[in-house]
Amino acid sequence: MARNDALLRITKLLLAKRTQLRKRLGMQLDQLDKGPTVGDSAEAAFTASGEEIATQLAQLDARELGHIELALHRVKQGMYGVCNGCEVKIPVARLDALPYSVLCIKCAREAEKDSRWLDDRLSTLDFNKMGESASRELSLADFDLSK
Repeated sequence: MARNDALLRITKLLLAKRTQLRKRLGMQLDQLDKGPTVGDSAEAAFTASGEEIATQLAQLDARELGHIELALHRVKQGMYGVCNGCEVKIPVARLDALPYSVLCIKCAREAEKDSRWLDDRLSTLDFNKMGESASRELSLADFDLSK
């Protein structure tokens, strides 16, 4: 029961983080869409460097949002907290540290040593189906954590 309580707590954190990232990413994209109002060449250079940093931050946020969406999809499928590599339960301590982790520590170390190792295991996942559930809002009632 303690594991289920921990997974429910982490799921709530993932939902909150997703909402936060969506808002922040929306604001970042709005800022980038407004475009620069450039005066002299020094101002143009400063604006361009600021836009580059903003773009990189938006990319990082978008990547993290994708990881969170995948984690929430795995919750819905009853696979959250199960390692994609060896299919054992990922320790709650690891999920607390990295809530969207799909690998246990042992498999993560293997993936760091050999990038093909992870590709071979993830090739069986259908990420196109993930988009189907990601398009609607999820609530905690949608999740069955009894597994």
